[in-house]
Amino acid sequence: MLLQERSHTWRKPVTSEEAQLMWKLKWALDEIQGAITALDMDMWLGQLQPLVQACDVHGMSATFVDPKCGDTKYMCYAMCGRMVMTIQQSRMITHASEISHVTVITAEDEDTPRMGLKGINATKGHAVTMLRDAVVRWKAGDLDFQPDEAVRLL
Repeated sequence: MLLQERSHTWRKPVTSEEAQLMWKLKWALDEIQGAITALDMDMWLGQLQPLVQACDVHGMSATFVDPKCGDTKYMCYAMCGRMVMTIQQSRMITHASEISHVTVITAEDEDTPRMGLKGINATKGHAVTMLRDAVVRWKAGDLDFQPDEAVRLL
């Protein structure tokens, strides 16, 4: 489908190099979506969802401090039947700080898995690691979500 869309958009044949890049992108997005589905099932549905729904403000956040990986901030914003969660991690790379994030969106009040990717600023590997770490930290009780009026939609 990606190849077909690309060839219709520019009305020229797709090269094998372009096709290979498109398939790599599709496989990367599939792996990221797998980690998002695990987050949806193991963290959001039935666990974090009731906390967000019971909150008096739209935003909630939790922070995990790891001396090796840097600080990771988890931010939820719920409004109009949707919940947007951003996982943002600051890492020290040599002498500079790098901020990576993954943003997902889902239905706020439904009990079926619907979470999907909304935005990303990370490599595939780093995005998958951040998503999987969120589930591990949640299950370990390391994430304490609290109301946070500073959390807003960008």
